[in-house]
Amino acid sequence: FAVLPAEVDGDTTNEIQTLTQSNDTIFLSDGGFVVLPVIVNNDNDSTNELQDLSINGDTLFISGGDSVILTGLTSNWDRNVDDISYTTGAVSIGTTSTSAAFNFRDTINGGATTAIEKNIVTETNNAVGTTYNYSGTGTGDQRGMLITQNTQGVNEGIRVFADGNATGRNYGINAGAGIAPLRYQNGFGVGVMSTVANATVVNLGVTGLISSANNIPAGTFLNAGVGAFNYKNGEGTTQNVGIYAVSGGPGAGNNIAGLFEVDDSNGDNIAVYGDATGATTGTAYAGYFDGDVEITGNLNIVGNIAKGGGTFKIDHPLDPENKYLVHSFVESPDMMNVYNGNITTDAQGFATVVLPDYFEEANKDFRYQLTVIGTFAQAIVKEKINNNKFIIQTNQSNVEVSWQITGIRNDNYSNANRIIPEQEKAEKDKGKLLHPEAYGYEKTRGIHYKPKKQISFDPGATR
Repeated sequence: FAVLPAEVDGDTTNEIQTLTQSNDTIFLSDGGFVVLPVIVNNDNDSTNELQDLSINGDTLFISGGDSVILTGLTSNWDRNVDDISYTTGAVSIGTTSTSAAFNFRDTINGGATTAIEKNIVTETNNAVGTTYNYSGTGTGDQRGMLITQNTQGVNEGIRVFADGNATGRNYGINAGAGIAPLRYQNGFGVGVMSTVANATVVNLGVTGLISSANNIPAGTFLNAGVGAFNYKNGEGTTQNVGIYAVSGGPGAGNNIAGLFEVDDSNGDNIAVYGDATGATTGTAYAGYFDGDVEITGNLNIVGNIAKGGGTFKIDHPLDPENKYLVHSFVESPDMMNVYNGNITTDAQGFATVVLPDYFEEANKDFRYQLTVIGTFAQAIVKEKINNNKFIIQTNQSNVEVSWQITGIRNDNYSNANRIIPEQEKAEKDKGKLLHPEAYGYEKTRGIHYKPKKQISFDPGATR
């Protein structure tokens, strides 16, 4: 407050003045002025002090307790204590695109707009585009990121492209330690586990596609839909396996662990190709089958066959719809070839048997068998094989003779891979048998016996 000057002239009708203020001074229009005193708060009244303002939603709060609702502030953002949500529309960072619920674009490097995209800047140290981490104490499932698709048309939880035509390698997903571990239970670790069901046509857990569509250049050496590598160098306690497939269950359909098909190409069409030539230690098998194998086409073998026995099996000629006819192979310890036929001697009792033109080149150590047919007569080999033929003589004219010639293989391959009839077993195989049951032993004594390890996947198992 201020005390104004006292009345001097006694005339109270001419005292109306105009007041102006400059800083802490009030001026009267007739020239008088007064300086306002410094206000000191001595009333201890907290209601007339400076207050803090805060806002929540559309409400402005004063720390003294009053509040006011702000009008005209509409928003799709909702806040509930520490949670914030966006009720409609799209959220975009670094871009104005609204093509997805959440659009992220690196404003430094640019890039396509998608649900979540982060371009990695080349740095000296490691760079990570987007990191998802969840560490909770709950008893339920814990997921760093959960993506669910359940709509009409194409459902893609995550779609990864690597189509940069790099001069080196393009990886859709490259996980140095696997995507590991998705699940582990009872000491069993899984790098990637895929579960799919309920499709009306085909259920595919993992699909790899190589296509020339969209002008993608074809590989100059190898195109692989799915590549699996295991370079643990024997560190596995039992086995190291690149791809492991299990198919089981009591369903009415067939159980097939691996199904491979090829379409026409300009080169060779091979559904399954095994190569063990890179193995330098131990026994190398390009393919190993524990159980029966059925081949409906032709079987071509370049090397040798080692077998416990062999037969041909055909539909029985007299009852092809209900029976088979089975004959055993003819075995020999010395790589024998057999040639035979029938011939009739002439009026002088001679007959010349002509053999294939490769006979002497492919065989050695010849054996002869002659049997006369239809009459009591004698037959001899008049002249041995020479220039791929030999001569038979009978003591009567016009005698039919059945002949048989055997020879030991003499081609280059057989000479380089001569069969040794009696062989010692390897030290690791001694005490074991190829066919233990045939000698009254348990199958566990088999040289090729391997315990079956039953592995079951539980899609609902928790990490």
